[in-house]
Amino acid sequence: MVKKYSLITALALIMLVCATLGGVFATTNKVGASSNKLAAGTRVYSGVNMSTGANAYQLDTGFTSNVKTMEAMVRLTGTKNGLGRYGVAVGGCYASENGNNYFNFEFSSIEINGVWGICPRLYWNDGEINWLVPYHLTTWSWYHVTFVRDTSANKIYCYVNGDLAGTHDGVGQEIPMPTAKHYIGRDARDGVSIGTGSSYLMGYLNYVSVSSSIMSATQVKDGFVTNKRVVDSTDSGAMYYKDFSEKAQSYFRAEQRLTATPNTFTATINLPTSQSWYSGVIMGTFSDDHGASNSRDVINLEVTTGGYVRIIWDPSKFERVTNYMNSNNLLTDPENTADVVFDTPVSGYTGALNVNTGKDTHIAVVRDRSNGCFHLYINGVLASTKAPTTAGAINALKTNIIPLHQFAIGRDLRLALAHRQAPFLGQIKDVAIYSTPLSANQITEEYNVTDKTTLNKTVYSGLMLNYVLDSNQQTLKYDDSYSKTLTDYSGNGNNAFVCTNGDYFVPEEDWLTAGEDEYTLIYVPDTQCTVRSNYTLSNIMFDWIVDNAEEMNLSFVMGLGDIIDGVPLPGDETITSEINTQQQWDVMIANYEKLTKVGINWNAIVGNHDYDDNYLGVPNGRKADIYNEHFGANLSSQKLSSIVEFYNNQEITINPGSTDEFKVKDMLNVIYEYTATTVGGTEVKYLVVALEFGVSDDVLAWASEVISRPEYVNHRVLFNSHSILFSNGEFNNAYTLANPEHYAWAWSADINLNNGSQMWDEFIQNHDNMFLTASGHIGTDFNISRQDTGKYGNKVLSTLCDGQSTKYYGDIDGVPGWGDPLIQIARVNEKTKQIKYYYFNPVNNMLFGVENQWTYDFSNALNTKQIVKDKNVNYDKEYGTIGENVEFTLNAQSGYALSKPIVKDLNGKDITVTQNGETYSFVMPNNRVSISVETLDLSNITLP
Repeated sequence: MVKKYSLITALALIMLVCATLGGVFATTNKVGASSNKLAAGTRVYSGVNMSTGANAYQLDTGFTSNVKTMEAMVRLTGTKNGLGRYGVAVGGCYASENGNNYFNFEFSSIEINGVWGICPRLYWNDGEINWLVPYHLTTWSWYHVTFVRDTSANKIYCYVNGDLAGTHDGVGQEIPMPTAKHYIGRDARDGVSIGTGSSYLMGYLNYVSVSSSIMSATQVKDGFVTNKRVVDSTDSGAMYYKDFSEKAQSYFRAEQRLTATPNTFTATINLPTSQSWYSGVIMGTFSDDHGASNSRDVINLEVTTGGYVRIIWDPSKFERVTNYMNSNNLLTDPENTADVVFDTPVSGYTGALNVNTGKDTHIAVVRDRSNGCFHLYINGVLASTKAPTTAGAINALKTNIIPLHQFAIGRDLRLALAHRQAPFLGQIKDVAIYSTPLSANQITEEYNVTDKTTLNKTVYSGLMLNYVLDSNQQTLKYDDSYSKTLTDYSGNGNNAFVCTNGDYFVPEEDWLTAGEDEYTLIYVPDTQCTVRSNYTLSNIMFDWIVDNAEEMNLSFVMGLGDIIDGVPLPGDETITSEINTQQQWDVMIANYEKLTKVGINWNAIVGNHDYDDNYLGVPNGRKADIYNEHFGANLSSQKLSSIVEFYNNQEITINPGSTDEFKVKDMLNVIYEYTATTVGGTEVKYLVVALEFGVSDDVLAWASEVISRPEYVNHRVLFNSHSILFSNGEFNNAYTLANPEHYAWAWSADINLNNGSQMWDEFIQNHDNMFLTASGHIGTDFNISRQDTGKYGNKVLSTLCDGQSTKYYGDIDGVPGWGDPLIQIARVNEKTKQIKYYYFNPVNNMLFGVENQWTYDFSNALNTKQIVKDKNVNYDKEYGTIGENVEFTLNAQSGYALSKPIVKDLNGKDITVTQNGETYSFVMPNNRVSISVETLDLSNITLP
């Protein structure tokens, strides 16, 4: 009798990844096609500006029950109103029908330890309660403020961002049936007896709620932190609830810089008649990547106070300043900037010059270089001609410029730093930019074109950009119905992608949990401002990484430099007590050591702020003993085991000549080896090349030799250095700001340095195992990325992320603190060959900017051929070269037997496999290969 046996089979799939050779593909921070939409009910950090009173309003009725809980999310500008206060969020003072039946939830000022600052205030029943809470709020930061009248305990509680800020005994008289119709964003004093503007909330209102329920401390905290909501709108006691943050303010950024000087700008806009103050930027390139006014070759088209069109033309140039780099690294003279407001009509023009008409208005601005003036056309008719008044400004107008940055539509490129963004406060229907100065007839002809999508460079010579916004995009309010891209109808292919104004949000999908084929990498960008302004935020950042490492399947963490805030900028010497402090170093090494204690691999590189000497002053060299004292002496055996090699294997003597003298390895340039493992067990080997700011020729030569060694040619190389990319998506070079060669020690004859372009030419492109590069140094609200092709056909993705200039928390020198605690999370999927990027703030548990959630496809990135090991099979050959013989042996796990392997190419065609004893071999084809092996589980076989 013949028995039939049930055999359990398994496939061991091994992917040999090969790159298809092709041309260079480059993109600049292009948003991926993956989900970027905001979840329904998501808290977006934006709101309505109440400062002018235009958006304030009165409720239709009084409240119908006892008021117990009042909540508001506010961001105050620090400007005082007519009463010398900071304004009312909800108030009924002076309402004609109130008598004493009202409360005011507002903001005033109080002295704490000799310092005056903004504080929450509750004023109840004509002064029976007049409580100024002893808690200072920072200007321009979002705060959730809650007053709870606990009538059972006869106390009032004030909570700020979910934490108790103060307690007041007594709750004031009950108001069982309030007759006052309260106001939102002001009270009734304006225009009644004191004057307009006396009670306006001087800032932005994101959310407000009034309830008859007594919220507990847990409920307040839970509503603010856990649920990502300020309050639960289903509260049974809710008597008024208004969310002003349903959509985030958005704008668009072109993917590429212009290639020629622009001379004509056209746009169709719609501004409401109520919009009489500064209305924002229609299109612009002004940027403050590394401090205020740090842009070069700036062009902005705006609508300013009164509804007048304004153009700024600034051919500013940066240059080295004697003895040090000045704080902006450029010299700018306002008298040499052409800044023109079109407030004077030409003879014979009878129309209005203001464009805040509530109607669609076509505008065109033409630079007349030969005559040193600009011309403004409104609805196809010449309306105004204006020239600058100084010789320097006229010379600026006559200077041809190509802006350093890409154009933004609906805003310029200023950062969330101090909230200097200038969003357009109306609708934009279309915009176009021409390299040629259009004639009056051409302007009229363009105005009369109904379908602007038909305008292209064939019809209009010199057309460089042409965007037409759909009905949703025109309002510049982002939601999930948005088309994320503006098509460039000019024919130049320079599409624009959507961005938001530094808004935090929570996406719908589970973006954190790693799947079966995934693992996570984390980049920690410049922490200098975070640890200086509020080091507890740095602690929260690293605690979050530790707490969520398992869920993310975290492989390793990479710092991008400027760990602490080093030497002061010229002119800031008076605040040296806050710079390069022992506390900053102690805090940051303690945070990185948290990773060591739980077995997370990490490395941290040196930025310009991490050196000992004043890198802005005389050329003292680049000694970094303080860095080595902390990040060298505290190396654990776990971290040491991941180090492949130190540059020159040098040692540094710390505290020489003292009783505390000791030696450490010089950690300025180090190469690490890590293995990333997916949840399912797939292993991928990496080399992390971690090099200092402005790396030298010698160090690059050393790194090249190491990553070219045979044992590493199959490793994926991650190259991290503090400064590689600039914020416009280009490799930084001699013409971009704050590069290594702009610093004083670069002028020393014995120091050779490389900027990003030189690193690409001399190092990055020359290695076919180069995979990703990452850098910081240049503050930017959005992650910047580009993809380039190396000499051997491999694709290299380069990214820049740096949140040092993003500020919603903290305080430095009386202004809002820099450096939100942002980290870049990269979730790698080895099956789909995709990396999903997220920009995350662990403090508020939200993602930052919809444009910073994007996907990179690396399926054709690597020219090296990586064999991914299966858990049950070991291979003794880990890479192959196209056209060469690949040999390997199979070693079964105990209790298993293996069949002869089957090798197929990407199209499923069988590849001939030769067996010689226990060794198998095949010729590596020029595409991806899979090897399948039938695995026989002997434990399931019953012998007769």
